[in-house]
Amino acid sequence: MSRTGVVDAIVIGAQKAGSTSLQAGLAEHGDVFMTEGEDPVFERTDLTPDQMAAHLAKAFAPAAGRLRMLKRPNYLCLPHVPAVVAGLAPQAKLIVVLRDPVKRALSAYIHMQRFGFLPVEPAEQGLARLFDGAYDTEWARASEVRTFGRYAEGLAAWTAHFPRQHIWVTTFEQLIADPGAIFDDACTFLGIATGERPDGLTRVHNEGAYDPASLAAFARVNAAFFRYAPGRMHRRFRLPLNPLTILDGLLALQAARALRKTSAAAKPKLSAALTERLSAYYADDLARLDAEWGIRFSAVPRIAA
Repeated sequence: MSRTGVVDAIVIGAQKAGSTSLQAGLAEHGDVFMTEGEDPVFERTDLTPDQMAAHLAKAFAPAAGRLRMLKRPNYLCLPHVPAVVAGLAPQAKLIVVLRDPVKRALSAYIHMQRFGFLPVEPAEQGLARLFDGAYDTEWARASEVRTFGRYAEGLAAWTAHFPRQHIWVTTFEQLIADPGAIFDDACTFLGIATGERPDGLTRVHNEGAYDPASLAAFARVNAAFFRYAPGRMHRRFRLPLNPLTILDGLLALQAARALRKTSAAAKPKLSAALTERLSAYYADDLARLDAEWGIRFSAVPRIAA
């Protein structure tokens, strides 16, 4: 396989839209070398292009001729990233998994609370405040919950640097409805063998915690083991850890897991009024997504042949 650029393909989004399932499936494919977890290298403004290239050269050293891939679903809607990727990997293929943006916003909001990037509040009240902009000053990642669901805007930034044929878009709904067919579509786009049915594609990933008590307990776990930058934009592992911190974190983790088992397991449902409000926020972007990419979340999903 000829090599042009520092990476061959990237799963660029969307956040909380099922990209982890696709990543896990592709990681099991014999023709793919997928880095573990997420790699934010292209969004880091503290690195030069040469440093990014060196980082990825090390990460892909074991690839041994396989397709070099990474995943970072934040990339889709970070407007500075497409130009960075284009400068280092102009031939890269880009995979996008989208989800109904209102459902994605709710999932992202819960996720941010769990990992300490937003204060813990009931979803109805908290999401309303978030869409009012109430958290934006003190919680640096609050705006992601809103803006990372504006998919057409994100895709437009990528098509300014990559041809449309280098971007493959599917939806969470399609992936759930027929994972095998969608996986084959992804493999065809990447130019690798089809017909595989990896376990990771349908395995449960990122098991959630939904009620405020569970979320508060998980937030306490993260506070015990991580330090947060001002505004809580990033977190770093606490070093050195003292025994009392370790004990507090382990007790919090035990409590969080117990609460998740005994408390309400279902995701909270938003009121009709709040759902309508959030839908209105995304309406113009969804119309553009339909016009430019043929994606409609209200329509019956098209299953690939």
